[in-house]
This record gives sequence, C-alpha cells and structure tokens, in this order.
Amino acid sequence: MMSVPFKGFKVVMFFMDLLLVIAIWIIDFRFTGPQITFTLVYLIPISLSTWYVGYIYGLFLSFLSTLAWFTVYLVHIQVINSGLVTYGRNGSKYYIFS
Repeated sequence: MMSVPFKGFKVVMFFMDLLLVIAIWIIDFRFTGPQITFTLVYLIPISLSTWYVGYIYGLFLSFLSTLAWFTVYLVHIQVINSGLVTYGRNGSKYYIFS
C-alpha cells in the first residue's frame, strides 16, 4: 500500500481530478468543438485518480469524461449520421477512458 503525504490526501486528490475534468470539459466546449478531440487530455485526471485514489474512482471519472465529451459532441454536431454511429463513438470513448 502506498503511503499518503497527509490525512485526507485521497479526498483532495479526487476532487482536484474532478475539477480538472470539469475544466477540460469547459475548454473543450468553448474553444474546440467536435473537430479536435481531447481524448488524451481527459485521460490525465482519469489516470491520476486511478493511480492515487482507486480503481472505482477512476471508472467514475472515465464515465464522467465520456459524458462530457458526448455533450460537446452533441451540441456542436451539424448532422447526426445515425443513432448507432453516435452511440458507437460514445462507447468507444468510454472504452478508451476505462
């Protein structure tokens, strides 16, 4: 078991990673759109949370990152190809994040 620097480190680390996902989502939403993908950037807080806090928390952030990416995709998309394609892309992002 890894020693933590101070009491409550895991809680602080999780909430910092959660805020980082929200900040990445805002940047992705306001400045990029669906043409530029932020997949690797979303992986930073997921990997930090998984490494320092735990696997379940990393899965939660991967689900949250998938939802964040999906909302950016749905708001900025011009033409939806089909429901199957849209859900397939979303499923592949969740697979990458987890």
